[in-house]
Amino acid sequence: MEGHMPNIHWNKAFSVGFAELDIQHQKWFELYNTARTRAIQHDQALPGDVIAQFLTDMRAYSNDHFVYEEEYMLEIGYPDAGDHQKIHQAFDAKISEYQNALDHASPQMTKEILDFIQHWLLDHVANEDRKYCSFAAPR
Repeated sequence: MEGHMPNIHWNKAFSVGFAELDIQHQKWFELYNTARTRAIQHDQALPGDVIAQFLTDMRAYSNDHFVYEEEYMLEIGYPDAGDHQKIHQAFDAKISEYQNALDHASPQMTKEILDFIQHWLLDHVANEDRKYCSFAAPR
């Protein structure tokens, strides 16, 4: 894919100080990296069934992660848990929007999907998720 973005590599800057959530975030990155690598192998676009399965897998994993993370934020008394949940809901809505648009899949759509997910993951984990670190005791 011309102008493709690199894989997301886990490092300590992404850590939220809770091992289970860090492991979940690493698995999330791996899910993205696998799709990105396959897109490059297919020279621009993932076949429709592959991108559809990726979005299904991404949405399922994300929603499981969101439930776990939202329960954790409530457990530690994170005051912005409601706002954080809205960010999760917006991500889910965007993935659903992409799923509904797959009838019009193209190389550009594959790139758009992967770019969106990469930017979202990097920003969300490094910025939004790290905001609740100060409310949690190390585990």
